[in-house]
Amino acid sequence: MEKLLNGLVALLAVALMAFGVYSLAAVDALGPMTGLSPEGALGLSEMRAIYGSFLIQGLLMFWALARPAVRAPVLMVLGITWAGYIAMRLLSIAMDGFAPAMTPGLASEAVVEVVVIAAACARRPLIQ
Repeated sequence: MEKLLNGLVALLAVALMAFGVYSLAAVDALGPMTGLSPEGALGLSEMRAIYGSFLIQGLLMFWALARPAVRAPVLMVLGITWAGYIAMRLLSIAMDGFAPAMTPGLASEAVVEVVVIAAACARRPLIQ
């Protein structure tokens, strides 16, 4: 199971890194995908900072997979970060309503969160 989870984390890392690079290079293309419209240098900077950070998250995933001493805590922090994305999206749905276009984002965030937290826990019992 641990090898499967490591493979899934590596796959997610590649996807996050690719999206992070894409968001840095093609920030204008993010608008239709996110519903955001950056205004001027500040807006472009904010979008690059938010979505470009996925590159850093992917790199951290690879670093954690390569370093057993930090694997569990780094992956757990990343998993909790993705759980935070889900929590804030659900809060937003409660405050503003649901749009079907939110489904892919919510689903992908849930996949990342579950896989990364499961991988963080793979070397130790889930219940001690």
